[in-house]
Amino acid sequence: MESHSLNALLPLVSVTLCILLSGCGPHYLAANDIHQAPYLEESSTSSHLVTRDATSLAWESWQPAQATPQRAMLLGLHSYGDFRRAYADLGPWLAGQGIVTYAYDQRGFGESCQQGRWPESPLLVEDLMDAITVLRQRHPNLPLIVAGESMGGSVILNALAHHPALSIDGSLLAAPGVRGGIRWRYLYNAGLWTAAHLIPAASVEVPRRYPEGELQPVAARRLAEDSRVVHSVRLDAYYGLIRFTDHASDDIAALSADTRLPPTLLLHGDRDDTVPRVAIERLVNDWPSASRDTLEIHYLPEAPPPAAAMARQ
Repeated sequence: MESHSLNALLPLVSVTLCILLSGCGPHYLAANDIHQAPYLEESSTSSHLVTRDATSLAWESWQPAQATPQRAMLLGLHSYGDFRRAYADLGPWLAGQGIVTYAYDQRGFGESCQQGRWPESPLLVEDLMDAITVLRQRHPNLPLIVAGESMGGSVILNALAHHPALSIDGSLLAAPGVRGGIRWRYLYNAGLWTAAHLIPAASVEVPRRYPEGELQPVAARRLAEDSRVVHSVRLDAYYGLIRFTDHASDDIAALSADTRLPPTLLLHGDRDDTVPRVAIERLVNDWPSASRDTLEIHYLPEAPPPAAAMARQ
């Protein structure tokens, strides 16, 4: 009798749980209902990339001196939680070599009005394509290299997977966010899916203090002290990130062997405990055969402390 009553209740419990889960669920940033050509909005105090849906993303550039011939341009995409100033050290140095350098706050990061909220994943790729469009208009004769660190690399990979003929001359992937080859990743995803749907707004504090010598002092201070860096990660945002990196891995693997991708430089460090080496090796293995001759890979040894590096220079 008790067993029969319990069986009768199970459908009701299942329906109730489905209703509860559908009422919760992740909350992602959606596109505005506007369609326009992207453009740069610049003034003496600030610059912004205005995207196809009229979203304004903070933009920064580092220009070569007038006497320095312009050789190329580089567009930098930051990692999760960071913002455009991740390129504040590299930008001036590249400008000194004649490389015009640009970076922007990706949607949901930096100076975005909804900082920390994950955007619907296609938007990150569309924003990149909008940035490429405006740079091609500005510098029609300069080669364009797109660089991405961690999540920024995932954005580039997702863009290449869906637009192999992307209008760039090369890409630089620094420890790109990928997850191919990781054991139990789908089991991990299942647990994260549950958390993101039951308590999407719950957040986890991310420590941004690094051991001395692990990062350059300026970068360590920015990550620890700048309010434009995300220090509290929502569970639905983290789930969005994980699924986005899954797509970066799986969609590159799904490309046909004869797909031609732009020349790519892939970097990965020995001490990287965020993106495991097995995932990078799987990405290399899944790279289309027709593009292997233009894929250059560097597995970097442990970086020396800043003082040792400066002494060596």
